[in-house]
Amino acid sequence: MLTDSNVAVVTVDSEEQPRVRTTKAFVAPVVAGRNAAGITVWIMTRLDTRKVEQIRSHPQVTLYFNNDSTVEYATIMGTGVIHTDPEHPQAKAFYKDGYAEFFWPDFPRDFVMIEVRPRWLEYLGPTIPAHPRTWRPQAVVFRQNP
Repeated sequence: MLTDSNVAVVTVDSEEQPRVRTTKAFVAPVVAGRNAAGITVWIMTRLDTRKVEQIRSHPQVTLYFNNDSTVEYATIMGTGVIHTDPEHPQAKAFYKDGYAEFFWPDFPRDFVMIEVRPRWLEYLGPTIPAHPRTWRPQAVVFRQNP
């Protein structure tokens, strides 16, 4: 997940059709002493993208991280939360290295970050294989925090 920052994002549109697109995602570091809080993935986007409206209507989101060279993938299923406040504490980490100008050319007017709060993570790779009969990947279920 840390090496595949261009991930497939699946949202649900108004016709309840799953929609897939590639976007840039950032995995937030887990805070020492708060491991139970799990991980959070942030997606940078603009206010007028389809995924913003889709997540507002159907907050279910799936992220697909893939590494073809090692034949491994991770899938996160969770809830998408829209943030439009550029003063959000997590947002300030993305104001460097040209990200603000790239993602939000009219910053702060078009500022949006999507926080993906995982409920379920599946992983399949060379060191953690799938179930030999069902091919189901290993999974982690995250405890929901308020």
